Amino acid sequence: MPIKKLLAPAEKPHKCSLCSKSFPTPGDLKSHTYVHNGSWPFKCHICSRGFSKQTNLKNHLFLHTGKYN
Repeated sequence: MPIKKLLAPAEKPHKCSLCSKSFPTPGDLKSHTYVHNGSWPFKCHICSRGFSKQTNLKNHLFLHTGKYN
């Protein structure tokens, strides 16, 4: 049996008012809202792709440069 099935489902009390998704933290909900409004706070200076979290941008930049900054 996969490990995910053994763990209790996490509570997700923070619901998006624009779709049916729910999130465990207010921060996760805030990051999700960028999907709806298209206002990504972290942009790649090489290809202009947007990200909701700086960590995701850093991982993306590694694809372009081959190194983490």
